[in-house]
Amino acid sequence: MSYRTHKLSEVKAVYSTMKNNLKPTAFPSLQWSAQQRRDSLDKLCAWATEKGDDAIAWYFSKKSAHQIFCRIFRVSAILLVAFSGILPLLNEVTHNAIHSLWSALALAIAVTLVLLDRFYGFTSGWIRFMLAGQQIAQLLEDFQLEIERQKLLWREDIPSQQETLAMIDANQCFLDRLQDIVRKETQQWAREFSEVLKQIDEQIKLKPTGTGDPRKP
Repeated sequence: MSYRTHKLSEVKAVYSTMKNNLKPTAFPSLQWSAQQRRDSLDKLCAWATEKGDDAIAWYFSKKSAHQIFCRIFRVSAILLVAFSGILPLLNEVTHNAIHSLWSALALAIAVTLVLLDRFYGFTSGWIRFMLAGQQIAQLLEDFQLEIERQKLLWREDIPSQQETLAMIDANQCFLDRLQDIVRKETQQWAREFSEVLKQIDEQIKLKPTGTGDPRKP
């Protein structure tokens, strides 16, 4: 296997291990004869650019959905907590027209909403997706500028073998860094989800202990 073929295999392997939720596309058919190098490099760069565009679109679309649910759950929880705090004052004015248990119920619902928000990761996911999308957008811009910079260094219209390998290396570096962003975001989600599950399990285990059989004197 030639060095160029080995490098192309590494580029293909980078994308194959990316997050499954991201849309896959077929690797382009490339030919590396002297007359076909430029066209093949253009196809390779366009393929890598599409990977970046797909990742950006995926993260920003997920960000929007999480943002909506985050606001609904968090605003609802804030209003319920506020209602619970205002209820004693309302009862002073209305002479206990509203049962005090509504305060405890409002607090319980607010806690449940916050817990559901954490369980589904609406707030944390919104932040993660926004940051990941911004990082990939910046990475894609840097990659596109690097490609144009390398093209300016070509001595002829047809790139040499070394210039071709340098362009392939730039594509691999871009895909490596793209995969790293996706992997870190996924690992952060896994940690947060595990922590939430652990907290839920701990709360389920916290049950009030009885004083014995109430039927016994």
